[in-house]
Amino acid sequence: MNKSIGLCLLSMIAMPLYASSFFKCTKNNKVVYSQSVCPKAFKQSKIAYHNGITTEVNSDFKESKADPLKTLLTSSTIPHEKLIQLISSEISRLKQEISYNEIIRANELQKIERERFWKDAKKTDTQFANDINRINQHFDSSNKLHKQTIEALQLRQEQLSQHIP
Repeated sequence: MNKSIGLCLLSMIAMPLYASSFFKCTKNNKVVYSQSVCPKAFKQSKIAYHNGITTEVNSDFKESKADPLKTLLTSSTIPHEKLIQLISSEISRLKQEISYNEIIRANELQKIERERFWKDAKKTDTQFANDINRINQHFDSSNKLHKQTIEALQLRQEQLSQHIP
């Protein structure tokens, strides 16, 4: 009896509190939402929720799991013009992410400064200095990686621009 109750509780804990994805089944003008796969007569779209973002993907077709950066850097699968456009948009995205990182860094440094103020600690306090260094190292390494990727993409973009068939 106790084993069955324990097993029941364990299974309830292991179950997610909400579904992270479900299906939108469409036939004519009727739409039905389901947690299971749609019947063959219906057009199926998969709706997924992850990190606050909801995406809807037509799941009637097979999804390909290709690395987008690898796809961008190989020109054999995408026409030159499209590849240049994709590289340009990836460069813009990385620049936005660097800008976003700087905003987050400023907020984190402000938070540490407020904590220091309320603890009446000096600016020369070792814990305060260590926290600032840790945050700066984290964001510096992240931004350095993004800048290296931007440089590689810009180099590839220049190569493609010179060799447009």
